[in-house]
Amino acid sequence: MRHFQNVPPICAPADWIPRIDQLLSDIWHLLAPDQRSSFQITDIKEKWGGLRLYWLLQADVTDELSNQIDALIDQASDELQQRH
Repeated sequence: MRHFQNVPPICAPADWIPRIDQLLSDIWHLLAPDQRSSFQITDIKEKWGGLRLYWLLQADVTDELSNQIDALIDQASDELQQRH
């Protein structure tokens, strides 16, 4: 959470927080510097045993970048599901 401003409350198990923090860092590094201030996380939660992170980018976003972000989220969710 160190990279993004205004991250909403996280509704997930406490032991997930380090992995979520790593995920946000990974996303931060994917974004171009001019995109970082317009990237918003709207919700982070555990749902049905998996991680859900909802986001929007109020700048031009390519399908490739969107797919990369979603792949990072899916990977983190898969890792966290295996812990349960």
